[in-house]
Amino acid sequence: MFQRYLVLVTLFLFSPIFLIKTACATSAPIIYVHGVGISYHPFDYLVPLKRVFKEKGHTLFIARTPAVDSIQISGDDLWNEVQRLVPTGPFHLIGHSMGGLVARSMLARYDFKGRCLSLTTISTPHRGSKVADWALEFRQDKRFAIDILELVRKFYNDSWATVAELTTKNMQEQFNVANQNAIGVRYFSIASYIPAPVMFYTQNPYIVIAHRVNTEAGFPLSDGPVAIPSAKWGEVLAIIPSDHYANTAPIPFGGKIIYKDVIDIIVKNLEKNWP
Repeated sequence: MFQRYLVLVTLFLFSPIFLIKTACATSAPIIYVHGVGISYHPFDYLVPLKRVFKEKGHTLFIARTPAVDSIQISGDDLWNEVQRLVPTGPFHLIGHSMGGLVARSMLARYDFKGRCLSLTTISTPHRGSKVADWALEFRQDKRFAIDILELVRKFYNDSWATVAELTTKNMQEQFNVANQNAIGVRYFSIASYIPAPVMFYTQNPYIVIAHRVNTEAGFPLSDGPVAIPSAKWGEVLAIIPSDHYANTAPIPFGGKIIYKDVIDIIVKNLEKNWP
């Protein structure tokens, strides 16, 4: 009698957990696309994005796209990655920084026949970056410190071509015209900004310089490279206090690990729209 009672209690206690796990396991997987200037390796092996998404009941894959290449070539590589990671069935995309543009380029040029449900971009320069404008305009000007421009150039893996793609002129007059939103895909975005004083929140020299460039260009609210107006695309889920990197990595920001909040925003939105 006691054994039967124990079995019934065990089933009662653990069956909800089983149901939750089953439901989560059948939800559409998510593919993460990293930004420019960094490899996929940290996100695949060090940055705990996959673990945190898994704790919330969602499967996250890391797309193995180039650290630095043109948006279109990276988009072609992303297409191959989607076939490798999720060969059948629905999926979601998350793109950080230029990774959001890579995902948009791929979706505009390839037909997934309704398989891609959504794209959520984080700090993506949809309307270009004033930092890219500044770097190209003044790279030949001897009045400006060469070491600062070298820092920008090295960040983009010695490629000024990549910087040129991210200028406000190219993004607004060419990229956005040629890469319209894909039919059937829902677009969401998260923007971020660094509150004053900037040096209290970040000591990254590239971020500090980029924030100053945006501020002097008339965009005081930026996460460094990307101003809030440029990061908005589709339905804006949130505008959060964070620098350009802390919103996807465990970098202390104002005493808070912000990337977990970003994941929570994304997961709640996906579960609301695709329960």
